[in-house]
Amino acid sequence: MRNIKYGPPPQYTIGGIGVMFNSVLNELTIFDQKYSDSIPYIDWTDKRILYYDSDKGDNVWNYYFHNIEKYDEYLSFDSNEFERINECTWESKYHINMNSDEKIDEIKLKILCELYKKYIKIKGEITEFCDDFFNRELSDNTLGVQYRYTDKIVEVRQKSPQELINVLIKEIDKYDYIFVATDYQPVVEELGRISEKFKFIDAKRSSNMTGSHFIKNNRPFDNYLKGLEAIYDMIILSKCKSFLYSRSNISLSSMIINGQKYEFIKLLNEL
Repeated sequence: MRNIKYGPPPQYTIGGIGVMFNSVLNELTIFDQKYSDSIPYIDWTDKRILYYDSDKGDNVWNYYFHNIEKYDEYLSFDSNEFERINECTWESKYHINMNSDEKIDEIKLKILCELYKKYIKIKGEITEFCDDFFNRELSDNTLGVQYRYTDKIVEVRQKSPQELINVLIKEIDKYDYIFVATDYQPVVEELGRISEKFKFIDAKRSSNMTGSHFIKNNRPFDNYLKGLEAIYDMIILSKCKSFLYSRSNISLSSMIINGQKYEFIKLLNEL
């Protein structure tokens, strides 16, 4: 068995944690096709990454995920590699477009779930935090909601904050709790006033149209913590009974980690 150092193309290393995570999974379809008997060393060594923190090390993947320590050879996939492997790119074949209201392709999702389970291991202290939060604050009868707002609304159609709140008020009597993962602080504040059933992690969010991952906060390890908070949301959402989602790669990441076990998933735009 070989250990292969795999570096995602640079264009995938300057976005939010969700798009980076899902870009790696899409490229691991190529890795699995060619090197299924090997272990990938995933390399996010790029100081342009929004979550890069010099005190945490150069490889941002290592902040949040387990990695092998030694590798035998270096491999990096670029657009030419995609084309050489297949007439159409593997990304096109398994990519799920979260900028679309189209129904999630269950076959593609199943493959991405399998790749996640095979290759990606989240660090234990992160999963332990999420387990503890879920057991302390939530229950098996919890609705998960992912609401991406801020700068995303210039790219795609999302419900307004008030439309979201109206939807969730209709759901509140069906569940013990509603866990809301969002980048928009005013939604958290308003839902908190409406009911104690609404739950959130303690995180730095945006109160304007700037994405929370772009905002510099005055706290140690801020870049690292912004990625950590997004991953906390992804994992806790994956534990919920059912899922209402907005068009976001964080939503897709939660579905992948969940492994197609939700009782139901619905796009907020359809409600």
